[in-house]
Amino acid sequence: MKYILALLSLITILSTSCVSQKEIVYFQGMGLPNQDSAQYNIKIQDDDVLNIFLSTKNKELLEPFYNNMVLGMSKDLRSAYTIDTEDAADYRVERDSTIMLPVLGAVKLGGLTTDEASRKIAQIVKDKGYIHDPIVRVKLKGFTVSVMGAVKHPGVYNVNGERTTVLDALSQAGDLKVSGKRTNVAILREYDKKRSVKKIDLTKREVINSPYYYLHQHDVVYVEDNGVSSASGSPFYNFIKSNQAIFGVGVSLVSLMTSLLVH
Repeated sequence: MKYILALLSLITILSTSCVSQKEIVYFQGMGLPNQDSAQYNIKIQDDDVLNIFLSTKNKELLEPFYNNMVLGMSKDLRSAYTIDTEDAADYRVERDSTIMLPVLGAVKLGGLTTDEASRKIAQIVKDKGYIHDPIVRVKLKGFTVSVMGAVKHPGVYNVNGERTTVLDALSQAGDLKVSGKRTNVAILREYDKKRSVKKIDLTKREVINSPYYYLHQHDVVYVEDNGVSSASGSPFYNFIKSNQAIFGVGVSLVSLMTSLLVH
C-alpha cells in the first residue's frame, strides 16, 4: 500500500510542479490595448544603411545632382524619369552620424527618425536653391536583432524595413521553449553609446505599451530559463498532465484508506 501511495504522490508532484497554463499564455486579461498606443520611435544610428530617394515634378532641376547617381537615380534613367520612379541609392551612416550625399555633401542624420531625416534633406535642398518642391523619402533598409536563451532557435535575425516587435523576433526564433520564462524577458539595447536592460512580462497585456515592445537596431532579446524539467512535453508528461485530476482523486482515496487501516 505504501508503495502505491508513494507512486501516486510522485505523480501528483510531477503534474503540479510543471509550468501552469497561466504562466505561458500571452496578453492575459480582458481585451487588448490599442496597438497604436505602443511607443515606436526608432532613431537613425551609426552604421545604419539608409535608402534615399529624391524626386521633383520638374526633372531638369535634378541636373546638378547627376554624378553617376542622383540620390539613387543613374544618368541612364533620366529619359525614363517620372515622379513615381522607385530607384534609390543606399547610404551608410558614418561613425560621425553623417552620410555623404551628391552635391549636398555631409548631412548629419544620426539621432533622427526617418521622417525627420526626409524633412531635413528636403529643407537643405530647398535652402540651397536647387529644388523648390523636393520630394525626399528616407527609409531604414533593415537591421538585425539577436534572440538568446530559452527559445527553440536562438540566433541573429534580419529585420526587413523599420518596424518589428519582440513577439516578431520570438516568432522567428521558433517561440519560447516550455521552460522559457515569459514573465521576465530581457531586452538589451545600446543607443548613443549607452547600454540599457529592460525586463518585460509577456503575459501582461500592458506590455504592448512598453517602449521596448518595438525592437531597435541590434537589440538583444534574452529569455530566462525557469528550470522546468526537459521531461515536460514528453508523452509521459502529457499523459500525467491530462489525467492530473484523476490522479489527485486517487491520492486522496489512498490516503484515506491508509489512515483507516492504520487506525
